[in-house]
Amino acid sequence: MHWLLRFSSIAVTLSITLCGCISTAERQAPIPPQASIAVLTPGHPEKLIFANYADAKGFIPFYGFAKQIHAMSTEPAINSELAARGFSVEEQLQLALVRDIRSKNIEARAVEIPRVAEFLPSALKRSELPAVAPDWAMIDARITGYGILAEMSGEFRPFVCVIARMIDARTKQVLYEKRFAYNYWGPKLVRIPFDPADKWPTIDAVKNDLPGVEAAIGRGISKITELIAADLAAK
Repeated sequence: MHWLLRFSSIAVTLSITLCGCISTAERQAPIPPQASIAVLTPGHPEKLIFANYADAKGFIPFYGFAKQIHAMSTEPAINSELAARGFSVEEQLQLALVRDIRSKNIEARAVEIPRVAEFLPSALKRSELPAVAPDWAMIDARITGYGILAEMSGEFRPFVCVIARMIDARTKQVLYEKRFAYNYWGPKLVRIPFDPADKWPTIDAVKNDLPGVEAAIGRGISKITELIAADLAAK
């Protein structure tokens, strides 16, 4: 029963965290010439999610139970090893945003602010927004979930979900807000297909390829930040 409860817990968590509704706002004002944007430290979850609850074979008696137990024991090990390697999903997102916004000839800089990991990463409250003068606006982005999930086929593939907001530095008005999902689904979001090369056949294959996991998550983040930068640069 424990693995069935975990199954339900993961499914509910993903549904709430990744597919909850937001008010999507297209960019409300053009970015002035010579304006700069401060990219704040992104919000981020406590850990990478690793699960195989969608694997159709997971419902086979005994076999499915054993595979669920294997996945449950592997997730902490993957997160511990990623932490030991210095992997930081929030840093990857922040740097990718700065890089891709600059690629559109818009000045951007990273601004570090205190931001602890949360089970359900939240947007910064108005009172928590820092003074970023002389920047024209700030980006408050948050990773609502990321990890490696099994598909119905049993193959493991990466996913990343991000909500990005651009906020007027002076008035604190939200100028832009949009939800993006790399290899995930849900309402009111921009869905991005995964790279077919990023997949693993087994649980142990994921565990033994942490550089590949980091690279796959990074590619998902880059696909998202490219779209955000294109939105901001649109005339």
